[in-house]
Amino acid sequence: MKLPDAQYRIMEDYEQELAPDRPNAYIRYMETPHEELADEIEYDLDEEDYAWLELVNEKRRKQKYVAVDAEDMEFLMDRLEKESHFQVRN
Repeated sequence: MKLPDAQYRIMEDYEQELAPDRPNAYIRYMETPHEELADEIEYDLDEEDYAWLELVNEKRRKQKYVAVDAEDMEFLMDRLEKESHFQVRN
């Protein structure tokens, strides 16, 4: 098997938007027990994630699909990372 080749395009007219402001409490680190980690969403979208999500949602709207909101993407990415980490450990 071979990994697929990356596909990309350069968007000349793209201007990167800043991520929404976060409160000061966002920076504070608090240790979370492992039992509670499964229920907590730790993934936070950055500027690239927001830009990618915007492009994907444009395509989804053209295909008459419902747009994916940022909270759903954070939840899914969080689960993907945690499941991947679990698979590597086992």
